Amino acid sequence: MEITFLAVFPLSNLKDQLNKLKKNIFAATGEYCTMALPPFIPVSLLEIQRNRNTTINLIKSLSKTGKDVKHLKTGSLKMAGNLLYLEILTGDFWLSLNKLFGSTSSAQPVIKPYKGFFLGCLHKPLKKLKAQEYGISIPESFSKFSTGIIQITFPEAGTWERVYWNFEIIKKNIRAW
Repeated sequence: MEITFLAVFPLSNLKDQLNKLKKNIFAATGEYCTMALPPFIPVSLLEIQRNRNTTINLIKSLSKTGKDVKHLKTGSLKMAGNLLYLEILTGDFWLSLNKLFGSTSSAQPVIKPYKGFFLGCLHKPLKKLKAQEYGISIPESFSKFSTGIIQITFPEAGTWERVYWNFEIIKKNIRAW
């Protein structure tokens, strides 16, 4: 099973903090799945056969969306089913992304678009929902990011063993939408 997302990727300082957060959460819970996946905001599920030029145009549109937003604010950890995200709180940002991009695929993916950074999959809900409770201080907001696509391959539908991924950054270091 393969899924492809139009995605927002954090720059290195936030990426490092999110990776440390994942490591600490999974150490505390004993779960390990998706540790290797980079943190990303899954904006829209894309058809795998999508034309590269169409994808690049979507990414250019993504970088223009919400141009009045000066910072993206981070929130608390949220569970959406068994998926763990660090929520993004910036006003109508997510609504405008959903309206503009929606989902271009009818697939029912293991990971779903959500208004936050995807951190992993857990078998049990988290009891602590603040990054600080795992010894990590996540910045309250950020104004730079990259956009691109991430393609994730699962050997079997619904399994998290031997997950492979690759991503391509199309627009780097985008400043304050």
